[in-house]
Amino acid sequence: MQVNEVYSGKVTKLSPVMASVTLDNEVPASLHLSMISNERVESIDDVFAVGDELKAVVVSTSKRGIQLSTKALELVPGQMKTDKQ
Repeated sequence: MQVNEVYSGKVTKLSPVMASVTLDNEVPASLHLSMISNERVESIDDVFAVGDELKAVVVSTSKRGIQLSTKALELVPGQMKTDKQ
């Protein structure tokens, strides 16, 4: 996984502040609530459900795992809240 590269994946689990995502190559990654949109998102459930497919940018890789961002792909602030991709 390369930082700043776009990958496709599928949401596999939701928690109040985190979505677990399995990337196309079966690599697990995480998408934090604050990294979904440039506008405030109250609940991950407002944007994603288990099974949703998404595209995201890898923002970091560390011992804690791969961290993703979908807000990095927004053309218009808040777009992820209305158009999940």
